[in-house]
Amino acid sequence: MIINLNNSWEYYEKFDERHLKNSRDVGENVRLPHTFKVLDANYANPKLYQRDSIYVKKIEFDELWNEKRVFLNIEGAAHYSKVYLNGEFLNEHSCGYTYYKTEITNGLVKGENILAIRVDSTERHDIPPFGGTVDYLAYSGLYREVSLEIKNKSYIEDVYIHTEGKKVTADTVIENDNEGYVLNYKLLDNNQITDLGSKLNSKECDVVFWDVDNPKLYTLIVSLYNKESLIDQKKIRFGFRDIRFEKDGFYINGKKLKLRGLNRHQSYPYIGYAMPKSGQVSDADLLKNDLGLNCVRTSHYPQSKHFIERCDEIGLLVFTEMPGWQHIGDKDWQRISIENVKDMVLQYRNHPSIMLWGVRINESKDLDSFYKKTNDVARELDPYRQTGGVRCYENGHLLEDVYTFNDFLYDGKNDGVRSRKKVTGSAEVPYMVTEYNGHMFPCKPFDSEEKLLEHALRHARVLNDIAMHNDIAGGFGWCMSDYQTHVDFGGDDIICYHGVTDMFRNLKPAGYVYKSQSNREPVMEIMPSMNLGENSASILGKVYAFTNTDYIELFINNRLINRFYPDTKHYSALLHPPIEIDDIIGDKLDDEKYKGSTKKSIKKLLLKYSREGLSSFTIKDKLEALKLMVFNGMKSSEFTRLYETYIGNWGGKRPVFKFVGYINDKEAITVIKGAYESKHLEAEVDHMDLIDGETYDIATVKLRMLNQNNQVMRYYQEPIEIETEGPIEIVGPNLISLKGGMGGTYVKTVGETGKAKLIFKIHGTEDVILEFAVKHN
Repeated sequence: MIINLNNSWEYYEKFDERHLKNSRDVGENVRLPHTFKVLDANYANPKLYQRDSIYVKKIEFDELWNEKRVFLNIEGAAHYSKVYLNGEFLNEHSCGYTYYKTEITNGLVKGENILAIRVDSTERHDIPPFGGTVDYLAYSGLYREVSLEIKNKSYIEDVYIHTEGKKVTADTVIENDNEGYVLNYKLLDNNQITDLGSKLNSKECDVVFWDVDNPKLYTLIVSLYNKESLIDQKKIRFGFRDIRFEKDGFYINGKKLKLRGLNRHQSYPYIGYAMPKSGQVSDADLLKNDLGLNCVRTSHYPQSKHFIERCDEIGLLVFTEMPGWQHIGDKDWQRISIENVKDMVLQYRNHPSIMLWGVRINESKDLDSFYKKTNDVARELDPYRQTGGVRCYENGHLLEDVYTFNDFLYDGKNDGVRSRKKVTGSAEVPYMVTEYNGHMFPCKPFDSEEKLLEHALRHARVLNDIAMHNDIAGGFGWCMSDYQTHVDFGGDDIICYHGVTDMFRNLKPAGYVYKSQSNREPVMEIMPSMNLGENSASILGKVYAFTNTDYIELFINNRLINRFYPDTKHYSALLHPPIEIDDIIGDKLDDEKYKGSTKKSIKKLLLKYSREGLSSFTIKDKLEALKLMVFNGMKSSEFTRLYETYIGNWGGKRPVFKFVGYINDKEAITVIKGAYESKHLEAEVDHMDLIDGETYDIATVKLRMLNQNNQVMRYYQEPIEIETEGPIEIVGPNLISLKGGMGGTYVKTVGETGKAKLIFKIHGTEDVILEFAVKHN
């Protein structure tokens, strides 16, 4: 029996031993997940949450607990925690990222019991990931759920499920086993139950494989009986699948799959790590369903069970790793790290989405004595999965099964990635790129269109180069979302703008590079805005479409200009290469007197100037222009007239650009770019039926200010007021501004049910009202 303990905790900012027993002080009433301090989205100060605090909850003894064993389950406490019951110390845990349990049976008394959890969120040098600089904030609090588990004196401690083909084996550990006890295994598929008997060892089953495209899940019901009396039962969800990294790539169920993913931090604006199930599910859905990825790396620590469970459900493969960032501490620090690996593997080894264990501190130096132990622990507890260890240097000592490498080679001009042989020194080692881009080209959502486009093209180039190497299993881009960090990293506002989405998960143009590689729905993102005023000297700049369409037709003021196809020359390995829109003149020069090669030369020079400016002209280009002037009598004023007429005129009426994408020769998607006329706020909500029960629920609201053509207004930054009605409250400020025309907010339930409204008030346009239904589960 599970009893959730997420509601009605008393929180005290400063630990005091008086609170271990029935103190007269009244703390702040909080619900879990909880963070010590709600932070600003920009210029967040980690000193505000680094404190030693305590949570206290009164528990009434239930007579049903007589002759039972009672355990306290803590899913995540950042970062060092101690458990007390009625003033007595029971247990401690030195990791903020792994689950742990504490038996409280012997400390319970009849009547009222005082449960206290002391949580120290300071960056202590004696526990991972701390001791050196860390490129992310680690936040605070009891930021995951807490529960009680009531068991008989004998119970099922653990079940380890592993499959080979369609055969399943379960290794079951019974606490206080007796000779007369018998196990029974049943396989549940929807409502169909198959009895597998009392022992489960390589049992052949009539099942469907779990795969990224068809993530079929089953439930193993494990029951412990004393004769015919049921003593305990566990239900474990799992999948049948075979995965393996080989020297020529990654295989799932015997089929080769190129891995395409992003790194994810589990942090959010304002609340840090303290996000309940709904937000974790939303992130997994973003990665798989919106960005079209097949894998994710949980950088740089194990993440919420809700996130991993959702990855199981939707077919998103996971590379999860031990907590840490570059620094390796002393022997005691290393001992804690080894324990972290053990906890990580035990917690997640039954999940089919887990494809690789990370058993090295991210980007740390070789330390064979330490890493032999981390590999040994993972292999002993789960011999059916491989290990990896993320490095940022070539030819490191390989104790793991897969050489995983952060490749920050690409600077915009060179090859996107190194070869496996150069990095590993071997042609036989399984190899994967675990980070790329990131700090090599930070990009804010409110940067210039030129920089946003270059950011997207860099991701496309590295994706393409990874796809070209048959011996590279795949890659994880850095990273999913912008994130708060320490002052040693990031921009002036202490944010690492490395994401393909902003902190609220709105897609930057680079996000559409990934989204366009999926065929889930038609995609077409055009960059830039087609506004001459964005660049110097009325230069339009390069124009690209990130799309999964077969081709695009461009119309200017309803006149067909040209048809454009994917750039297979520069992006030959991508499923859907970007399309460069390199002609905005078409046949319009037919209206002029110029004919033949003269017209062709004029068009070529005008388009080159519009894309790259006069400084890009080569000697050949200049000679071609001189030839037009000498042999055709063209003056510079004529070039100017033609440019203003057919490319654009500073101060002239802005044309309307219509891009139509076709799939199988049918119109699939249309994008229109033109002068601003009106605006409206788009508010996208991940779910509007909120469930308040085991804990509060949070809805993620992504905001974008759009013009009449539904294009993001990247420089809109006026204030937006947020109000609520009914049983919800805003997380964070109620007065915000968008950044890059995008932003967001969160609303949470408050323990009551009913109808609720979230209202956005914007100057110059209509209010936006979202209606929610809040229910109990």
